Amino acid sequence: ASLITLCIWLYWVNLELGNEWNSETKVRMAEEFKWYEELTLEDYTANKLESCQGNNTEQPFRPCFQYNATTGSYFSPTCMQYCAKIYDGCTVSFMIWSTPLVISIVLLFFSFICAFLNPQSSAA
Repeated sequence: ASLITLCIWLYWVNLELGNEWNSETKVRMAEEFKWYEELTLEDYTANKLESCQGNNTEQPFRPCFQYNATTGSYFSPTCMQYCAKIYDGCTVSFMIWSTPLVISIVLLFFSFICAFLNPQSSAA
């Protein structure tokens, strides 16, 4: 089961460019989780990303990211990829993206433990 999960996850990651972990994926997932609601002015100043702060009056700490359907990107000449650093603290999105990999490794590890703890096993 662990090797099947690992193979399917690797296939999925390589299936499309949007499935691999990069700044686009980080921004897309952080926006889906509304991580911008957790941002403060200190997050921008500590990372020297004041230019990345959007100009939305309803949500003043929302970054400048806007999804552009024609380019299929969140970034534009006014909001570059380095602005994705504002979401470096959003580990939830990475954990969800990498969950199948982590589960397959844990299952593989447990399979070895179970094989060696089994008294009828020839490997013990």
